[in-house]
Amino acid sequence: MVSEWTVDEYYARVKNLLKEMHLWEEAERRFKAPHIKNLVRKILEKYEEAQVDPQYFDWKPVFANILSYDSLEKFYKREVEPKLPKPKITEMKEKTEEAYITKETSYLEAQLMSLIEDARTLHPELGAEILKRARERIAEALGQIEDLDRLYLEVSRLKEEARRERAKAREYKAKTQELEKELRKLYEEISALRQQLEEAKKAQKRYIYKMVALKAVTHIPSFLGEDGKVYGPFEAGQIFNVPERDAHKLISRGLAQPWKPTAFPQEAPKPPKKEINPEIKVKTDTLWEQYINTVLSHEPVAAMEAARQLREFRKKLFA
Repeated sequence: MVSEWTVDEYYARVKNLLKEMHLWEEAERRFKAPHIKNLVRKILEKYEEAQVDPQYFDWKPVFANILSYDSLEKFYKREVEPKLPKPKITEMKEKTEEAYITKETSYLEAQLMSLIEDARTLHPELGAEILKRARERIAEALGQIEDLDRLYLEVSRLKEEARRERAKAREYKAKTQELEKELRKLYEEISALRQQLEEAKKAQKRYIYKMVALKAVTHIPSFLGEDGKVYGPFEAGQIFNVPERDAHKLISRGLAQPWKPTAFPQEAPKPPKKEINPEIKVKTDTLWEQYINTVLSHEPVAAMEAARQLREFRKKLFA
């Protein structure tokens, strides 16, 4: 059996050839696309029976004459069928039958010639008996040929069944491989989803929910918080802690009100700054200004002296 993708491939090829010759629209209108596809399938089946590659078929020259016929049956009989290869079993049968008939014919001719010569010299009644036996011998040989023909038909039928079984086995094998690929993809997707779920669970465990203290205004039944824990029930005036998002919901519904919001800890007082001696500060500012001026004036000696005095005052300042 020809696979469907092979039929599609050659049907597309025939369609493109007819489009190149500007014959496709008329052929599709006259014969319909499904019937043309069935014709391609029939040609491929004949080539598969003959075990010949369909590439050797003259697709373009043959289908160029498709519009010369009013039906696909006539087109097939006159244009396609004469160019199709014969199955190997038919060729073998014809050659064997021809050889067998040739052999039997030669043998019968020799026997008949001998019998006719003998009949001429014998009694006419004996000659008639000899001719009768000759006819029986010929009938026997023809019977053997018919048996041989039936044998070839049976062998052809068995080979066709074996070919179909092999085609089914190949088709089942291809489907099995496709299912195995899909199954592997499914396993990979399940594994990826399971890994994402585990990571989400770990992230949820690591997340620290901000808790808010509330005071119940009225009775609050138990509920599931956003952290996955069950809270409540709470009675009016009861103090409790819930995640921040759940606290906003309870407050917006008038079921609770904030209670002693958490205050930020006060910073420790900084130690008082050490007061600088005014004389040292004035002297330091003077020397620093002198150092800047000497550097800008390119007086390295004066600049070095000013820097030395600055270092001395710095020691006194941090002593």
